Amino acid sequence: MEIEASAAMLISAFTAKSPIAAASLEMHEFNIGLLVVAASALLLGLLSTPLKRIGLPDSVTLLLVGAALGPTGWALLDPAQWGNEMAILEQVARLALAIGLMGIALRLPKRYIFNHWRSLSVLLLVSMPVMWLCSSLLTGWLLGLPLGAALLIGAVVTPTDPVVASTLVTGPVAKENLPAYLRHIISSESGANDGLTFIFVMLAVFLLTLPADQSITTRILGVLGGDILVALVLGAVIGY
Repeated sequence: MEIEASAAMLISAFTAKSPIAAASLEMHEFNIGLLVVAASALLLGLLSTPLKRIGLPDSVTLLLVGAALGPTGWALLDPAQWGNEMAILEQVARLALAIGLMGIALRLPKRYIFNHWRSLSVLLLVSMPVMWLCSSLLTGWLLGLPLGAALLIGAVVTPTDPVVASTLVTGPVAKENLPAYLRHIISSESGANDGLTFIFVMLAVFLLTLPADQSITTRILGVLGGDILVALVLGAVIGY
């Protein structure tokens, strides 16, 4: 313990006097992070089938790896030392979501959405709003939350996560036990619902944050036109 304390004091004193040394240590941890990402991708590719056969999804495996290497485990990685934790979490989540959605889009058969638009419309325009309202009512009743907070939690838990859904519908186990039409509809719904759920999230946020003299309808229309429709047009143009 005395040796570890002395080493920690020497490192802290050295890095406090030398910005270059501090940057080197941060870069060293960043390199460890890159190594962990590459090694995790390689191991998941090699062990994906055995892990799925024992019922362990890729997301759970990566969660265990992160817990082992993070501050609660061996402390090889500590994102709190890299900067604003919430900003890092937001950008990493956006990157993971973008990769997951791209994987779903590449996995679906050609023109699948156009050929199955009726089924998707029922899931997205009927089932999802109903689930949002049910989740919000249940949350507000059980936890005694105000309307805006209950609607926000309901919007968070309603959409099917595309990353988790991908682990359920891919691989030999899924192909043996799930018919193709079911795998495709789960994948397409999980990929399309995130953009539509954004409306529910922003509605709840506006209810919680907007002053009484500002119109929620105007803000929601701005989200629809300025964010969702623009993203749809860009996706359609770039994709086709």
